Amino acid sequence: MRAAQENRVAIEINFREILETYRKVRMRILAAMKKNMMLAKKYGTTVITTSGALSKWGLRPGRDLAAIANLLGLDLGKAIDTVSYVPEETLRTNREKLAGKRWEGIRTVEE
Repeated sequence: MRAAQENRVAIEINFREILETYRKVRMRILAAMKKNMMLAKKYGTTVITTSGALSKWGLRPGRDLAAIANLLGLDLGKAIDTVSYVPEETLRTNREKLAGKRWEGIRTVEE
């Protein structure tokens, strides 16, 4: 987690891993996700919650994904940010890099 924070990489909570597993495997996945969430909070790492859908049937509402993040240990405000603000900010930053408007730590501003 420390390396993720230093390299500004987000940690993903993938709901499909929970949805498509059973019994002991699901229990282990949830325990690992909870541990990762605790470490992410400790080191201040960015977390993104996704449905991981492979089809339209796997899609889940943002509120459901935020509820999972909340159950794994994030407070409600940060859980909602993992499905709204954080992905939006990541996309915006990536688009700026691809357009040549942002370099490492520098952003060009047009007047």
